[in-house]
This record gives sequence, C-alpha cells and structure tokens, in this order.
Amino acid sequence: MPVSKEKMMIAAVMLASSSAVALPLFIILFPVPIGAGSIEQFVSLHLHEDFGTRIWLTYIYFPAAITIHYLALPTQAGKKAFFLLGFAFFFAGNVIDLLYRAIQYDVVHFYWAAEYLGASSDAARQRYAEKITTFSELAPAISFSFALLFFLGRSMMGASLWLNSTQLEKCVSASLIVNGLWNILPHTGHIFGGFVGASYIYVWCLSLVLVTILAATRVYPKPNTNACAPTHGPGKEA
Repeated sequence: MPVSKEKMMIAAVMLASSSAVALPLFIILFPVPIGAGSIEQFVSLHLHEDFGTRIWLTYIYFPAAITIHYLALPTQAGKKAFFLLGFAFFFAGNVIDLLYRAIQYDVVHFYWAAEYLGASSDAARQRYAEKITTFSELAPAISFSFALLFFLGRSMMGASLWLNSTQLEKCVSASLIVNGLWNILPHTGHIFGGFVGASYIYVWCLSLVLVTILAATRVYPKPNTNACAPTHGPGKEA
C-alpha cells in the first residue's frame, strides 16, 4: 500500500526535528566544552572522546532547524509575509553561525590547537597561541552578529504567530520570542546575563520541540469530523 504524501511529510518533519533537538539534548547529557579560560586548557579540548560527536550534531543541526522553522509557516497571507521576514533573519543568522562553527572546530580546534600540541619549539607554539588568541578576541563580535539576527528573526516569527491564533501557535510564539531574547541578552551586559546563559539550553530545546509540533500540524491536517463541512487541505487549520 503506497504511503500518503502527508505521512511522508510528517516523517520528514520528525527526522528534521530529531536532528535539530539532538544537539541541545547531547549538550545537556554530555557537556563537552568547546571553550576554556586558558590556552593550555583550550588546546586539549578536541581530544575529548565526545568532541567529534558534538561537531557532527552541530553541522546536522543547522539544516534541520531551518527546515522545521520554515514548515511552521502560518497559512494566513499577512502573517505569512511577516513570518518570512523573520525567517530570513533567522536563516542569515544560521549561515553566519555555521561558518563560525566550521572555523572554530575545523581550523581553531583541529588545526591550530593540534599544531600547538605537536609543536617542536616554543616559538612554534607561540605562533599558534597567538592565532587562537586572535580568534577568541574576534569571537564575541561574530557571535553578537548572529545572536542579533536570531533575536530579530525569532521575535518576528513569534510575533506573527501570536495574533488570531490557536493555543499551540501562542505557545510557539512565546517560546520563539523568549528564545530570541535569550540569544541577545548575554551580549547586552544585562544584570540577568548569567541566568540567561545557564538556562538557554533548556529554552532552546523547548522552542525546537514546540516548533516541531506546530510544523507537524501544518503538514498533516486535522481529520474532518463533519461530513458536511468543507475539507481542509494540508497546512489549513480547522
């Protein structure tokens, strides 16, 4: 018996969702550090047995997260346009973040840090230490750029889902807006910055789960319980 288009779409949503949620869950269960307070500590981080797993989950996360957020697109024209504007900011933030992580992992950790450990002279180690230090000094500016885009993108997507919406859409709206605030607050020197940083992983994970549920309702319509009522197509809500 052939599989329906709706079932194929819901399977795709579940695959994208599990790929996206896997990263924050892994970080919660296996807190593999990617930063350190000194060069001596930093250069050994990539030797952690779970470091490679975190990297691959990171690379898988980006296309998966972009997919489930796009599939949560509202059906109403006005809300859809505002959501897409926010999605464009969110997409741009993910592109910058992906490039940043690629440099951080593949260049800084696996090349510069590895060369530092294998250097045959103090002069060689110093050269790589300077490269690592330069990257760490530039990192806050880069992370602020994609954090700002995430704040704008998530806030706009969330706002578009709030008015004239279902309870599920309101929950997703709130989670996106809070997630966006949690993205930007650590960069503002806000008094609650420490709390935000410590709790972000849970806010991020919850937002991904709620977006997934909403995306699933978009691609798999509710069953029609009234034979006289018009049929709702995929993406339409009763």
